Amino acid sequence: MNNPNNDIENTPVVVVAEPAVETDTDTDKTGGGKCTYQICYSPFYYYYKFVLAIYGLVSAILIWTNYTKDCSEWKDAMLPKAFFYAVFILYAWIILAHGFFIIARFVTKHPPSNKLYDGKFEAILKLPLMISYVVLLVLGIVGLTVSFAPETESQACAEELHNAVFGEGIKLIVISILMLARITGLRK
Repeated sequence: MNNPNNDIENTPVVVVAEPAVETDTDTDKTGGGKCTYQICYSPFYYYYKFVLAIYGLVSAILIWTNYTKDCSEWKDAMLPKAFFYAVFILYAWIILAHGFFIIARFVTKHPPSNKLYDGKFEAILKLPLMISYVVLLVLGIVGLTVSFAPETESQACAEELHNAVFGEGIKLIVISILMLARITGLRK
């Protein structure tokens, strides 16, 4: 009876082998949908917002230069100048922030993640960027309403201003809604 296998107090531990779950080793796709698909260490969503902001800025600059060229005597009017300069500043801020995110993630070789804005600076700048998108939306709405304001300039320049601000207002609304839109997987 001194057999250690028959000891009631020291029963042998039964180990059951469980099959290992294979993990997806594809580092390009992090499982978060289109917005977290990795391109050079940055989610596609950052490139998406970067490109939208560049398009918006270039479009606004072209509209402003055409307006000031066609109506040079009214280029210093406060309303269109304030409207377009605010648009320029907001788009430049969005471009710089997302450009910084893309470059910083590339330099640090940030590991793929299902969560957007998970980096140190990205988490800090997430709220100011969201506020910028909302301000762009409000500027678009203001641009639409201001374009129907009574004219204080010549008829030709008033028509040019209406077309410039109305067109830019529509673009601002569309671009800001696209930037505010939650692509599949963003909430993970």
